[in-house]
Amino acid sequence: HDKTMSPKKRKTTPAERSAETTPQSVFVLTLESINHRRNHHPEVKVVGVYSNKSAAVKASRTIETCHGFFDSAISEIFEYSHKDNRANPPDNGVLVQLGFEEVGEGDIVRLLIGKFPVLDE
Repeated sequence: HDKTMSPKKRKTTPAERSAETTPQSVFVLTLESINHRRNHHPEVKVVGVYSNKSAAVKASRTIETCHGFFDSAISEIFEYSHKDNRANPPDNGVLVQLGFEEVGEGDIVRLLIGKFPVLDE
């Protein structure tokens, strides 16, 4: 009987598998708070690293600030003094911000997004 020879599939190495699953870049979310009563230097905290922008934007809804979550703070306190770029997020810049320097005491809480390459060395 006739057997058809199929080409043998080459096994991939661990390095090749890692390259296939490692993203080319990541998105880093950084929470920045500026309180002018305490000092003028921002408090900066990295709150997450994500493999894609949509995951970072989704996670932004679960990050708590000194005013609570961004969505509730916007609707309850900062209705007229906020910036929300989550519907059209930048690769680098402000994702969402509560307050402005020229409003009230000038205190600001903002979530920054940054796109960074994944380096293997």
